[in-house]
Amino acid sequence: MHVTSPGAAVAPMPSQRSARMVAVRFAGPDQTYAMPSGGTLRQAAEALGLAVGAGCGQGDCCADLVRVLDGADNLEPPGAMERLTLSRIGAAADQRLACCARVLGPVTVAPPDAAKEADACIDELLRARVDAGVERVVIVGNGIAGSTALARITALSPRCRVTVIGEEPHGFYNRMGIARLIESAEGADSLAYPDSPALVAPTVDRRINTLVRAIEPAAHAVLLGTGERLGYDRLLLATGAAAARPPLPGVELAGCFDLRTAADAMEIRNWLQRLPVEQAVVVGAGVLGLEAAETLARFGVPAQVLESGPGAMPSELLPATATVVADMLARHRVQVRAGVRVAAVRGADDNLGRVGAVELSSGELVPAGLVLFCTGNRPNIPLARDAGLRCGQGIRVDDQMRTSDPHIFAAGDVAELHGRVTGLWEPARQQALVAAESMLGLAHHWRPALLPMRAKLKSLDLVTLGALPPTRGAEILVSAARGRSWRQLVLDANGRVAAAAFVNAPRWVADVEMAARAGRDLRPLLESLREGCWEVLRDAEPVPERAEAA
Repeated sequence: MHVTSPGAAVAPMPSQRSARMVAVRFAGPDQTYAMPSGGTLRQAAEALGLAVGAGCGQGDCCADLVRVLDGADNLEPPGAMERLTLSRIGAAADQRLACCARVLGPVTVAPPDAAKEADACIDELLRARVDAGVERVVIVGNGIAGSTALARITALSPRCRVTVIGEEPHGFYNRMGIARLIESAEGADSLAYPDSPALVAPTVDRRINTLVRAIEPAAHAVLLGTGERLGYDRLLLATGAAAARPPLPGVELAGCFDLRTAADAMEIRNWLQRLPVEQAVVVGAGVLGLEAAETLARFGVPAQVLESGPGAMPSELLPATATVVADMLARHRVQVRAGVRVAAVRGADDNLGRVGAVELSSGELVPAGLVLFCTGNRPNIPLARDAGLRCGQGIRVDDQMRTSDPHIFAAGDVAELHGRVTGLWEPARQQALVAAESMLGLAHHWRPALLPMRAKLKSLDLVTLGALPPTRGAEILVSAARGRSWRQLVLDANGRVAAAAFVNAPRWVADVEMAARAGRDLRPLLESLREGCWEVLRDAEPVPERAEAA
């Protein structure tokens, strides 16, 4: 930790003395941190042990809002996602999100005063057009989709009575941060978001640890597990998804876990404290599997990550990039093994019904005192399916998030549009905003877009954008720089960004994201991009309208 008292010299990080160093001063505690140019305000705050909010780390949740007192011009301008979030919460001109604000020169910041709430910028024109006949709304699910919809409904229609029903014994919390509960003794409360004004509004009835047993579409009612029946004018299903554990022999043994809720993480922590675990096995090398494996390693338990695909995060990373990521994780006691298939989980020799090893299809036994399945999610559709709603992988919706019943809507991990379920935080939030306005009779449509996802890893900075397309017609560009910096860019047959990844190369994220959002044709820039001159992205022109239509 590189802390200075007022007036003292700033101490640089020993491993980065060759890099250009910049000073970040936090005015409240009057502490200064020296860091390489390009690091974030959040990294500086965490290095000093300062609490800036347990956020998503991607600029979606606004939990780490800070106020810039001096040197605002020395921060990299906000990217598209940060601008969207700052606008949504009505942030002041001198406020930034610590996880996104990258430092290019000396800067002084302080925690904000009274937080700006999401309902600070109410559109009076929309409020005047709300369907006054919608007086009762029931929201099933209190995660990001349910909570976002609640805030929007109460903002636009203050007289509407809203009941929010959550199955977990917690209110809205940062589900993307649950892996850290494995190593942290703080508990689920440390992930809780402050209650928004919507939750304390007199028209809101908030119920946690409550189940919805059935939907009665003809009666416009839901039946609760308590036997109570609640009527609605509009119903929003934001029931999320459950972990999809593969149906393999032995997965029911003690010591096999999923990681979907705060309770899952705390059960893993309890297991690690009660029994000696020399090695953990994580099945699945997606972003959650890598985050969980690194967390286990920091807890003191080496982890092997088993992936049937060609490498880490096979939906996002090309093999060369995946190898770079795996090599960096290996230095922190996380071994990624690609191209292997799990056949079964075997019990320990003590016959106590607990896990002892993972058997591969080759017959190899991988010792494991804990097995964590990070093998994807399954949308929670039984409630909707039993009510007669059209379902596929998820609950099928149109672009206004309306289901096959015009009075019932769905948003978040449970919603399926055009055959796709997103399963990501920011799309869930956007869908909830659309659903809320649609339920109130306003014309709002959701358009999916490529959004950056930052892995919550300590050993490297990894950001991905989009997913790898079929290779036919794709242009693949990979650039390496100085060993620890790596970037990939995959263009589709029309020259648009299909997927990208950045390993310790954050400076390029905003440029590629903007090109992707604009649907720009980058084929005229291929020669420069192949040579590693990605600066030309800032000069790319939008695709003509006729090409967009094609």
